[in-house]
Amino acid sequence: MGRIRAYHRSRRAVEGIEPMMNFNGGFGMGLMWFFWILLIIGLVLLIILLVRFLTGGVESRGSRHPGRGEARNILAERLARGELTPDEYRERLRALDDGGA
Repeated sequence: MGRIRAYHRSRRAVEGIEPMMNFNGGFGMGLMWFFWILLIIGLVLLIILLVRFLTGGVESRGSRHPGRGEARNILAERLARGELTPDEYRERLRALDDGGA
């Protein structure tokens, strides 16, 4: 009976069955799980960044004064069209900065 066990052990070692079945002491399976977790986290972060990029980012949502950027753009357009003088433009920008929206 001992000879049969020895034969099977040597046969497994030669054929490479034993190292495949125990995944190098379990280390290979741990690395596989780690890889998949990193891959999923990376995909989630990529989707979040893509959504933020496509929706205009956090500027409008995270700003302390929502709409100020839009108001500045409107003032700049009115200045470019000649509806405001440079002095009026600066005065209204100052009013925006001082909190008068």
